Amino acid sequence: MTKALRSGFPDINYNFRVKGAEGYVVKTSTQLSGTNTGDLDFSAMSMGVIPATGKSFSNPEEQNDVTVAGDKITSFRVYTAEGGCLGGIIAQLGVQPLGA
Repeated sequence: MTKALRSGFPDINYNFRVKGAEGYVVKTSTQLSGTNTGDLDFSAMSMGVIPATGKSFSNPEEQNDVTVAGDKITSFRVYTAEGGCLGGIIAQLGVQPLGA
């Protein structure tokens, strides 16, 4: 999905912030925005290819828990905000992916 987003949104802005830590869990937030000037190839997710729309999106900030053991990330949990994640991007572009 990251490859598809970078291709479809060459100007993608991925704001990642570390908010703090509680033991082995690092509290972070992410907020994505960008302009859809390239095709979004979601074929690997059975959603087909969405042609470039020229529209911009700006998702809400979402909270995350990143669990670390030693020097490795062992889990990454996203607390999806309403209107966030891939569904928020698709809705803001005003498109209907294949198979949806």
